[in-house]
Amino acid sequence: MRGKCIECGNDFSSEEMVNVAGGPVCKFCKDRYAQRIREGVTPPCESVGGAGGTQPVGKLGSRLVFLLKANVGLSVIAVLVRAYQYHVYSNLPEDFDIYNEFVPSETHALMVGLMQLILFLVLGYTFLKWIYRMNKNLRTVARGSMAFSPGWSIGYYFIPILNLYKPYQAMKEIWQVSGAGDKGSHSLVGGWWTLWLLSGVVREIAFRASTHVTDVDSQLLSIAAYMASDTADIFLTWVALRLVVRIRDAYAENYGDPQTLA
Repeated sequence: MRGKCIECGNDFSSEEMVNVAGGPVCKFCKDRYAQRIREGVTPPCESVGGAGGTQPVGKLGSRLVFLLKANVGLSVIAVLVRAYQYHVYSNLPEDFDIYNEFVPSETHALMVGLMQLILFLVLGYTFLKWIYRMNKNLRTVARGSMAFSPGWSIGYYFIPILNLYKPYQAMKEIWQVSGAGDKGSHSLVGGWWTLWLLSGVVREIAFRASTHVTDVDSQLLSIAAYMASDTADIFLTWVALRLVVRIRDAYAENYGDPQTLA
């Protein structure tokens, strides 16, 4: 038989459940639930109902961490491939016809670019899903209100002008409520957002350079721009990885998440 923990709202087998003060609680939440009872605080899933309880974020967080690490690795490979591509083009004569003559290094660059696009889409979806679920869980279990709703915490990424600062504010709120940093300390969030904006600018410059390629020199400029873009992505992803891990671990420690603690 399985039952629902009234503290975290997740389902567990009878072997993983205990009865504390008349309430069915999982083994991960029993100490926190007992503390709530002593303080006279209503457990979150008791107050909002089972449908409004938290959702496990441990597996989703682990998947996101894996994808972030994969993106770092792929970005390093991209830098090396583009460095080789730059070397090949720098040894071509200035009158080389880049449109009618085949350069083998282009195949490698196109393959890496395709893999980067696929990983970007998967990583982007997973990252937004993690933000949504983390925000939703924190609104359920944390005391006090949150300024950003789960929907707007990801929706602001797609609204011009507002996407320059609102996603940062939403992430800072998740950071603070999860207990990932000391009160008033959110330099890691600031660093992540600064690199996010910088990476976007460099990526736009690289794209514009690629649309104006007419000869070997302009192709070299385009390759150099994409190398700079990939390098910026390495730093951005590394900082994002640290950010996600800090929030994930703080959430598991302060509010409990069976899939993270197991």
